[in-house]
Amino acid sequence: MIPSRRKERMRQDGYLNAMFGQGYRFTDPFSHYKQGIDFVSDQQCTHLYTYNGIAKSIIDIPADEAMRNGFEVEFEGEDDAINKQVQSLCEDLDVQYKFSEALAWADLYGGSIIVVMADDGRMIDEPLNYDGLRRIEKLKVFDKTNIVGSRQYQDASAPQYMDVEHYYINTFGSNPMWVHESRVLRFDGGRLPLYQRNLRLGWGAKRFESIKDEIDRWCNGNEYALQALTRLSQDVVKLDGLTNILATEGGDVAVQKRMQMIDMVRSMMNSIAIDGADEYDRKGLSLSGIKELLEQFEIAICGITGIPATKLFGRSPAGMNSTGKADLENYYNMIEKIQTNKVRPNLVRLVEMLGACREYNLKLPDTWHIEFEPLWSMSKAEKADVEKTKADAQRQKADAINTLINAQVLDATEARATLAEEKDYIMDRSLDSALMRSGAE
Repeated sequence: MIPSRRKERMRQDGYLNAMFGQGYRFTDPFSHYKQGIDFVSDQQCTHLYTYNGIAKSIIDIPADEAMRNGFEVEFEGEDDAINKQVQSLCEDLDVQYKFSEALAWADLYGGSIIVVMADDGRMIDEPLNYDGLRRIEKLKVFDKTNIVGSRQYQDASAPQYMDVEHYYINTFGSNPMWVHESRVLRFDGGRLPLYQRNLRLGWGAKRFESIKDEIDRWCNGNEYALQALTRLSQDVVKLDGLTNILATEGGDVAVQKRMQMIDMVRSMMNSIAIDGADEYDRKGLSLSGIKELLEQFEIAICGITGIPATKLFGRSPAGMNSTGKADLENYYNMIEKIQTNKVRPNLVRLVEMLGACREYNLKLPDTWHIEFEPLWSMSKAEKADVEKTKADAQRQKADAINTLINAQVLDATEARATLAEEKDYIMDRSLDSALMRSGAE
């Protein structure tokens, strides 16, 4: 009896699997291509913020910048005592840090709130009693993940209809509590269509939903660049009968084991054993282009976040004669929008609460407004240029007035009155009568 032969099955994908590692985790190059939109969960946002330095900076930099220089309460008159009292009260409540923290969590999770712990003789789930307000104890920041429920105004005739009336807050340390919206300063995330906002129970967009792919590309690019430094050469192995081996069952596994063995032993100090019909060669690799590619990833991140590379990545402006001034100007415009749309309305409400507290005796005028300190700080050279420009303008104005006096178009008293109206000079008007007498003589 003739012994039967095992029929070998031919495989057409053996070369693809052996060379590319398709289907194997961490080795499949096609696993980096994807289609569709990925949902970014709160847990992913927390992980990115906690363990990725660039992701953390994307959240922290705009929030800190918006509150960096503080604000002032401005009104008609020159008495600055009210503004100083407001600044002192805000410093006691740590307003600058609390607002910066609320802005950061709103950007990270799509929303946050500051609960004003006020002593007004009512429970925290009741409307704030401005008439009975004595003092503000502290400000407590909660991000959207702490807010596990809400109730809306149900009176269709009320202007707050369908707005949030109560927030249900999980403090993760004590019992959950209902908080009335009059005691809350709300910070929303990014802008969203109404449909998407309704799906998120009224909250805004998370920053990482639009930037996560760019962060992943930048991180992967740096990781692959580091791997390239450890492998500055490419090994080329010619295996005798490779095509026939890969066409058989289990051939791709055998080839992979062979390649892994070569990778493990190859170095300047080890020897590599190969078959007599096999060949082994090492080709040098060039790292040119990697730096430029990584810079393109950085530009993509900066373009989406609006944060200049000088602030986010700590590098100098690129390009000939580039100062980065235009990038900073656009960045500060973005920060001013954050101050106008998110910070100022909440500051106004807080200052109004401070003005209603009996213990503070803060007498706010009928009309006042919040003004933020300038974000841009001029250099010494820029300040000198501004002063020189002002001096030149004043000299030209003085020459023009002197010409009018010599032409007898104006007399000295009229010239002094003109300068006094423009408030560029401090004029002693008591000398006007003496000048008029001397002119009459």
